[in-house]
Amino acid sequence: MDNPRVTVTLENKDMMALYNHIVVSQGINYRGNINRNVFLLLTVIVISAVMNLGDMKGFLYMSVIAVGILIFLEILRFIPILIHKMTAKMTEKSFMKKSSSDLQIEGTRTYVLSDTGMMIKSSYGDLEIDWTQVQLLEEKDDYIFIDAEEGKGSHVIPIKFFPSSAKKDEFINKAFYFFSEKKSNTPGFSCKNSK
Repeated sequence: MDNPRVTVTLENKDMMALYNHIVVSQGINYRGNINRNVFLLLTVIVISAVMNLGDMKGFLYMSVIAVGILIFLEILRFIPILIHKMTAKMTEKSFMKKSSSDLQIEGTRTYVLSDTGMMIKSSYGDLEIDWTQVQLLEEKDDYIFIDAEEGKGSHVIPIKFFPSSAKKDEFINKAFYFFSEKKSNTPGFSCKNSK
């Protein structure tokens, strides 16, 4: 039996979906950092209270400084997210101005699955991604998103390129199977089927 495969020709809207996926992933990480910083703030306030027992003025002074520093740090963390969102809007507007003949980008790619990983073949060359290098595999809306370790990139596969629903299901089920088999003992991986 052949390894599951799909050949895609990415368009601007597909790249926008990938870009938005990346921004949302970073936004989720950002919310996690907020929870950590709230915990740090409470810890600093408790330590300040213990150090300044009986001295309410010192406690308030240290608490105000701690809150100010953490607010400043949160503002610094939010700037990259804001830049990503602004860039996404500008990129989307520029894509909307393109004629339909300009919509195809990056040529054709073929994704081939095996038990060891995924091979991506294109006119630029071949890229092999081992399943242990994949951080996230997710089916969402009309796409399959694959996030790999740094250097291997993030990838999007539009579902419309599968010749049939059965081929799509075979590809997705094999990908989820191979991915979860290789990553079952690895912390920090995510495998979602969000139909």
